[in-house]
Amino acid sequence: MKAFLGVLLMTAAVCIGLAGCGSDEAKLEKLGRQGAEYVREKYGFEPEVKKVTFRGGGDLVSPSQRKSAGYVTMEHDGREFWVLVHSDEPDLDADNYMRDEIEADMTAYFKDALGCEAIYCKYLYDFINGQTKEVTKWQDMFTCGKYGSFEISIVTYGLEPAGISALDTSLFGSNTKIYISERTSASDVNDGNILSLRIMPEPEAGLKAYYYIHDGRTEMREYTDLSENSDRWEEAP
Repeated sequence: MKAFLGVLLMTAAVCIGLAGCGSDEAKLEKLGRQGAEYVREKYGFEPEVKKVTFRGGGDLVSPSQRKSAGYVTMEHDGREFWVLVHSDEPDLDADNYMRDEIEADMTAYFKDALGCEAIYCKYLYDFINGQTKEVTKWQDMFTCGKYGSFEISIVTYGLEPAGISALDTSLFGSNTKIYISERTSASDVNDGNILSLRIMPEPEAGLKAYYYIHDGRTEMREYTDLSENSDRWEEAP
């Protein structure tokens, strides 16, 4: 009898050491169910769950924190997408099902408001990767209160300084920084010429003007003479 009890104790100890003998699988199943319910509530359709994985995070996130959230890869009508779900903070759950459409609509707003001939935009969202449950159009991201900050980097061609004043910066809240670089050629309007997070970029070939919109104000810098460029910023018109 003692030997039998000893075996039971050893088995229990091994299970504890292995994170609960299958507890990871149970956590992943729970995250999968949570992701499917999220999609049903937000979009009204039944998704096909393809895969569930714990989120990353590197050394900045503890193993227990990594396993409290995960990506649920799904498919609907031939479209694959994911939902990031949090077992302890469901209010931060987000997805990328409509991300392309939402960002395309936001880019269309900038192109129309700025009146430029060509435009390329890149969006960086705070710590939330995707759109939360409240977001079904781009304006919602700036009013739902879930995002801490935004960085919007824009490359344009054919933009006149007066076009900057047409932007309704109130749509983007107080925690958004917008960087706009005007190029001298339409062929330069691409991801390779994004100048995000560079408040005072150095002169370079093809760069005509740079605008930095933040804290309710817009600053500009023109590059008319690359050999004698000033470091002085001016208020945009």
